Amino acid sequence: MDSRFSLIRPAILAVIFILSTVLGVVGTSIPWGTDDGLHGQGVPIPLVLWDRVSYYQTLKPGEQDYFIDFPNPLAYIENPLVLFVALLFVWAIIEGILWLFGIRKRRKKAEQIAAADRQ
Repeated sequence: MDSRFSLIRPAILAVIFILSTVLGVVGTSIPWGTDDGLHGQGVPIPLVLWDRVSYYQTLKPGEQDYFIDFPNPLAYIENPLVLFVALLFVWAIIEGILWLFGIRKRRKKAEQIAAADRQ
């Protein structure tokens, strides 16, 4: 087998790792929600959530509603991990489809024929 094909899987893993790291860190800074209700920063796992305190407890007469925050300092680690697992899942589905339809086997056979022609 050609040596360049044996490097494809580690290269795909490296691309998935780099892509998930970059997208995970960038996704942590994406704001979402509306300022008058539940809102936060970070996708898919939020770095911080803000919500009105009146949603969680009844306010006393004369007490003003204010926002409370729910920080998640591990979001910078969790977001890349979630994306890494998701991209691995997509890659596994693609590999399964290629295997199911025999595309891998036909490509390997074409490689063997090409190697035999070179000799």
